[in-house]
Amino acid sequence: MLRLLLAELLHRPMGAMLTVLVLAVAVAVPLVTIASLREHARSAEVRAERRGAEAAERMRRIERDLRKITLAMGYNAVVVAPGQDLDLLRLEGLPDTDMPQADGERLARARPDTLNHLLPVLMRRLRLPGRAVDIVLAGAGGETWISDPRTQAPLLRAIEPGTCVPSKVLAERLGLSIGDQVEVGDRRLTVAAMRSARGGLEDAMLWVALSDAQALLAAPERINAIYGLLCQCGDDAGGAAQAQVRKVLPEHRLAVFATTARARGEVLGLAAQAGSEAAAAERQAAADERAAMSRLAIRLGVAVLLAALLTIAFTASANAQARRAELAVLRAVGWSAGRVAVLVMGRALIVGLAGGGLGVAAATVSGAALPATLLLAAIGGAPLLAMLAGFPAFLGAVRSEPDGLLREL
Repeated sequence: MLRLLLAELLHRPMGAMLTVLVLAVAVAVPLVTIASLREHARSAEVRAERRGAEAAERMRRIERDLRKITLAMGYNAVVVAPGQDLDLLRLEGLPDTDMPQADGERLARARPDTLNHLLPVLMRRLRLPGRAVDIVLAGAGGETWISDPRTQAPLLRAIEPGTCVPSKVLAERLGLSIGDQVEVGDRRLTVAAMRSARGGLEDAMLWVALSDAQALLAAPERINAIYGLLCQCGDDAGGAAQAQVRKVLPEHRLAVFATTARARGEVLGLAAQAGSEAAAAERQAAADERAAMSRLAIRLGVAVLLAALLTIAFTASANAQARRAELAVLRAVGWSAGRVAVLVMGRALIVGLAGGGLGVAAATVSGAALPATLLLAAIGGAPLLAMLAGFPAFLGAVRSEPDGLLREL
């Protein structure tokens, strides 16, 4: 049987060669396409990761810039002494109950993670001598707790003793310029800098060193507020900070400037949301690109397989038609339909193996890097494809009766 198959192939080489080439193309094209898709997917993944990292870095820079911008809103929380009337604080804007300066130092030593930029202050309203101008004297010794001093600058820098920092609005009312001196109580203070206009009570503030304020107000080692910035911006940020403050200062209370805190939280929340959306968009773009390439590959593979099936079917049919005389003689000399079927399908098997091997070799030479299991599956699938395409010719060969075939000769 094998010798007969080989003889038949050598006798009609053109049909066999055409079938082998068609099968080789049908095997090589999907393999190269799969390899290209795998390489494209890896490249797309690298590009997506790079674009995602670039987008994340841009959003981090934007978020840092927004944090710096929102810092201009100032402190949005204040720790006040036991007994402080919070309603009065909201109405007047100034605390009127003192506490030991050591309380601020204790809170700073606790290193709270819910509050940042802690600033102990002593503040009082007073009238400047010889002037019909009321001011708010605010003494600050510098921020005592900054969560990351390597990257975060104080909202209010320490003021040197003997100097003052008025708001620009107050400086204009008093006719002061940098370098001028202003008399406060029994001291003459030099204007070292000016703070931008912020509106409200802050425009009436004259900032001085904490030690100077304590001396002028006869309140040594005393403060009446510890200003801070909420590290968290959610709805429960104030509650979490209050709980942490009470662990260190059980009798003290935390007041939150809700409008400022909410505005800062919304800005930072929008920045975080924009960052998440940008990252999601990059991932979706990469997924869409992979899906588009997969659809293209499927369409190409289906087209190649259909073309191969039609070509092989036509070749097998032509081969069977040309061999009708041979098949008639074989049936006449006693060959059963089964032996004829083995002859016909054996030819398809040999041609399929040859085509599959050639297609795999062509794909490998082209540089397609694929798993060995996939290559073996391609070699095994080519004979199945050949036998499937030649099945109509096979049916015609086994169903024909020998006397009918001989009468047609």
